[in-house]
Amino acid sequence: MREIVKKKIGNEKKIILLDETRDRKEIIKMYQAADIFVLPSFREGLPLTLFEAMAAGLPIVATPVNGIPYEMEDKKNGFLVNYGNDDKFVEKIINLLKNPEKISEISKNNVSKAANYKWDLISKRTLKLYTK
Repeated sequence: MREIVKKKIGNEKKIILLDETRDRKEIIKMYQAADIFVLPSFREGLPLTLFEAMAAGLPIVATPVNGIPYEMEDKKNGFLVNYGNDDKFVEKIINLLKNPEKISEISKNNVSKAANYKWDLISKRTLKLYTK
């Protein structure tokens, strides 16, 4: 898949294909360096990357598969685009890049939403559920 992506990027200077990493500090830097988080998945559960992108204040363009539409509201947290609709993905990404006000609005929404998913809050909710 990496080779396919490399070919599609070609000589485009504005797209940077980064190496994969599991280093937490490097991952944080990647989110901070990004303008938009794109998740064109065919299948997902509820990806942690969705919440990481929100916490980084990134607008999201993702497919509405499995848990994603339960946590991401179209136009509020970014845009939902059906899997395989590459033209619509391009349209939404370019629309965001041309609209810094929308990026700012979505960024605030996402940082606020992500605050509800801090691990200490999740553990308290889980413990409360178990104690019931």
